[in-house]
Amino acid sequence: IESVVDLVEEIIFVDNGSTDNTYSAVEQYAKKYKNIKLYKYDISVSRAGIAHKEALKNANPNTLGLFYNWCLSKSTMNNVFKWDADFLCIRNNFIDLVNKYNVKTREDKFAIWFTGLTLFENKNNYYVNYNSYYDEFRIYSYKNGFKWSNGEICEYVEPYINSIDRKYKYIYKYPLFYEMKRTSIDEFESRSSMIDRRDINDFNILSGLKEDKL
Repeated sequence: IESVVDLVEEIIFVDNGSTDNTYSAVEQYAKKYKNIKLYKYDISVSRAGIAHKEALKNANPNTLGLFYNWCLSKSTMNNVFKWDADFLCIRNNFIDLVNKYNVKTREDKFAIWFTGLTLFENKNNYYVNYNSYYDEFRIYSYKNGFKWSNGEICEYVEPYINSIDRKYKYIYKYPLFYEMKRTSIDEFESRSSMIDRRDINDFNILSGLKEDKL
């Protein structure tokens, strides 16, 4: 939060059943920073992977797509970032992207792809993966109809992306964040199964760090 809070107009932070005092911690930040809007979403959401797939099969409405769009509905901005709670902002690149593409002021339909690095922590030692797979479209025009859809195993944005003129799909090549991963916790607790090569890659690195093979 501290790495990015002064760079954006608002932060929508939604707690979904955390048990580690996350809500209380962010509540203190919200008192300090007026642009943080803190919410609780107390409905159990089907986890990415097999559980999400089963929810769709059984017509369970409590899907990731519904949850993400509920979070999105709390925004008052024209344009939105999908920003994970464990991202540590690389500030100079973040500022450069916002200025380069006029993210704060533009009103047209667009999307911006950006990437990040993965920062692994093991017993207070750090390992950076510069070949991270954390790369996807993550900036969208809420004003022009952006919303999440339910994919086969998780939420996805392809219907929105496919509706945009090619010249308004931008690629920003410099990393905007470090994605934090730690061996001391279960980083895949939010998954009911690994969902892509990114998960598999991170799992293999974390396993190697735990076994002192990296």
